[in-house]
Amino acid sequence: MKNKTLIYSLIICATLTLLACSKDEDNGAGTGENADISYHRISGTTALGRPGSWATNCLDEACAGSNAEGFYLLSAQTNSSTLMFSDIPEADGTTVRLYSRYRHDAEVTSSLVNFNPSTHAILDAWSTLNQQSSIEECAVDVSCPTALLSGFTPDVEATMVSQVAAIMGPMWPEGRNPFSDVYIADPNPASPSYDALDRLHDYFHFEVSGEYWLVLDNQGNELSRTPLDSLLNDNPNTLVPLTEIQLQESVELPIPPAPARNPISLVYSTTPSLANSIDPPLLFEVDSSRSRSDNPGELTITHEVTDPDGFRETYNGAVAATTLELPGNYIWLITVADAANYSLTRGFVIQVAAIEGAAPVFGGAGSCFTPAPLSVNSLNTCMETQNGGAFGVCEPVNSGSIHTQYSPAPCANEVQNEGALFGTCTIVTSELKLFFYDNPERPNNADSFERKQQDTATLCTLFFEGEWSNTP
Repeated sequence: MKNKTLIYSLIICATLTLLACSKDEDNGAGTGENADISYHRISGTTALGRPGSWATNCLDEACAGSNAEGFYLLSAQTNSSTLMFSDIPEADGTTVRLYSRYRHDAEVTSSLVNFNPSTHAILDAWSTLNQQSSIEECAVDVSCPTALLSGFTPDVEATMVSQVAAIMGPMWPEGRNPFSDVYIADPNPASPSYDALDRLHDYFHFEVSGEYWLVLDNQGNELSRTPLDSLLNDNPNTLVPLTEIQLQESVELPIPPAPARNPISLVYSTTPSLANSIDPPLLFEVDSSRSRSDNPGELTITHEVTDPDGFRETYNGAVAATTLELPGNYIWLITVADAANYSLTRGFVIQVAAIEGAAPVFGGAGSCFTPAPLSVNSLNTCMETQNGGAFGVCEPVNSGSIHTQYSPAPCANEVQNEGALFGTCTIVTSELKLFFYDNPERPNNADSFERKQQDTATLCTLFFEGEWSNTP
């Protein structure tokens, strides 16, 4: 990625003087509730205070697997907002289900939806207030999810997140929305590179009990109790934040280890080996027939394969095979269940190279974007690699106030940081596709949105010999 980072640095330096852009006057999107059904790409992170490794993430009947870091990409046919769930397998064979919400917009084909203890508890609180049922009860009722989300507007969501943040005080990272902001789950809470919201979930738990919102430490001790309707007041003065002593004592508690005991041993082999470079098209086979359980009886084995576009195929039996054709990352999950109802899920990622001479494909393996809040001098950009290439960690690019952050999601197709998309610059020789957006923090000036868009297009085609498009 060094050459790609260098190209990105040059682009930032060359465009800072060009993109003091005015805000687009018409970048809103309709609700799309009555639009024709079409495929939408949904991605994000599932986590429990640690990554939701190898979780199954679903919108209605469409599901996709997470990788070891809890990142997922799902393609689904939908024309309305709906609840989503993530089933996170634990080492002891149990599964934890977390809920989140998908907001449909017919004009936006890529969305970021996270699953974590905050998204689940906030939806549980709203369901209790709005539908007089828990989120688990609402999810299995045919009509409840539609009624639930019709009232859970962006404003309601923002108010509830803000009130929970006020209760948590400095432990809640300022301005973070757990539903739709980039979220990185760190498996090691002691790591200095942890995500602040992920750290909060390591040390604090949220529960809805009757008419109250409870905050517990990670040992289950109650720290605060707030009436649920206070979460809708949009007035932090009605709340009692946790004290500095409560916060300090809670973060000093040891984090309980993840459940470990399981009678099942999952053993598998692959043909070809995962150590080999995989060039498509190629028949790939997984043999898990040597798996076993301490309990008597036959094993039930299923395989789930999520392709680089976010579509899933399922296979039954110890041995499963499929032809890998798309470039990018496939997520292969194996679940073994025994006669005593214990189960174990493990997974791995298959990296498939691009076919030589094939048209480049972007957007399936994450991106590097400019995070909020933007300053007046910030360049609002996002970058994707070609054919499933991975960034790993985005190295900071220092040019004025510019820096980048890794996201599991593809770049936004319409708006990023409240700035409308100018267009994209595809630089095939560097295997990069760059998205340029307006910076709404910059004051309006004499140049129109269209003029600044054209300046960016000229920079792309002449200076970087890239291919410009006003659309994704």
